Amino acid sequence: MLRAPDLRVSQSLCAPACHTRVHTQDRLDRELERNLALRVTPGETADSFIVAGRGTLHLGILIENMRREGFEFEIGPPKVITKEVKGKTCEPYEEAVVEVPEQYVGAVVELFAQRKGEMTDLQPSSETTQRLAFRIATRGLLGLRNALLTATRGMGIMNTVSDVCMGVGVYVWVWECMYGCGGVCVSKGELAVAVSRTPPSATD
Repeated sequence: MLRAPDLRVSQSLCAPACHTRVHTQDRLDRELERNLALRVTPGETADSFIVAGRGTLHLGILIENMRREGFEFEIGPPKVITKEVKGKTCEPYEEAVVEVPEQYVGAVVELFAQRKGEMTDLQPSSETTQRLAFRIATRGLLGLRNALLTATRGMGIMNTVSDVCMGVGVYVWVWECMYGCGGVCVSKGELAVAVSRTPPSATD
């Protein structure tokens, strides 16, 4: 018996022209025939689609394949797919495992703490590296990989897996917002950090 795919993240895909939309619709229909964990629904406008999958990597592979095939489209930011359980808005959680040199353990713990991640394990993986395990909302993982590489000078390795041990990874909505760096800006030849005050988004 096949279980319905666990959809966690969605992104909007918009075709810039009418003829491009027809080709894009046909390409997505062909993808649905072999990609059983993918869902495609109409977007807010006539030329847009909402593509939902297991995560940003799952959707990123589709987007990169279409780009290499010559398709032209606009992509919106990823959004977490939430569920209503007994009147409460719930979101998916995942387990993240990080291997990092010992001197960067503090930076990694602080980074996950900012995104409401809960450390569940810490043990040495070699003489010079540590293995850390965290339980964290999928929403907190959005954009975390790049921040992790920056905090560890490119030496951190992170893998994630659906937290199926606790109700297929769906938890009660436990935090409202998270502040972090949203990008950079250049002013008078100097590099300045632009801090984003927009919390990670989610969609029902």
